[in-house]
Amino acid sequence: LKALLDALEGRSAASFVVLAGIGLGLSSRKLSWPTAMQHTAKRALFLLILGLLNYLVFPADIIHYYAVYFLLGACCLRLPSLWLLSLIPLLAAGFVILLFHFNYDQGWQWHSFSYPEFWTLNGFVRNLLFNGWHPVVPWLGFLLYGLWLSRQALENASVQRWLLAGGVSAMVLARGLSLWLSTLL
Repeated sequence: LKALLDALEGRSAASFVVLAGIGLGLSSRKLSWPTAMQHTAKRALFLLILGLLNYLVFPADIIHYYAVYFLLGACCLRLPSLWLLSLIPLLAAGFVILLFHFNYDQGWQWHSFSYPEFWTLNGFVRNLLFNGWHPVVPWLGFLLYGLWLSRQALENASVQRWLLAGGVSAMVLARGLSLWLSTLL
């Protein structure tokens, strides 16, 4: 039981972004796309302001990231489900590509976990998209997964079993790959 709890520890931020995607999908289900965009843009602006104010007190703020997740997620509301699922691994692969092309440490002062360049345009964009606490690339994938989930018949026991089997399979695959890759180092 301890091993299972340890495997789940620290994953709450990702879970909440998935839930945000579900909420965005469900709340916009009966709205026209322009109306959904308008509502989401207002909420995103509120979250951006709130998050930037919170950043002044708590630099690991995730709220301002949510503003961007929601805006980009709203842009994806009309995409077919298969496209949503296809974008998720592309965002993950995109992050790996960014790691090879850019300096992840740029802007950070690791001894204090501070990001002095946050309030510059380049620093803000870099932090938001690439090397912040919850960067859009790859974290937007969690929101897109939530959007996809919002389209599923979650009350159906068969869908629940498939989701459970998929989640367990992904966890086992990730653990196996991690163990295998660690032997290569």
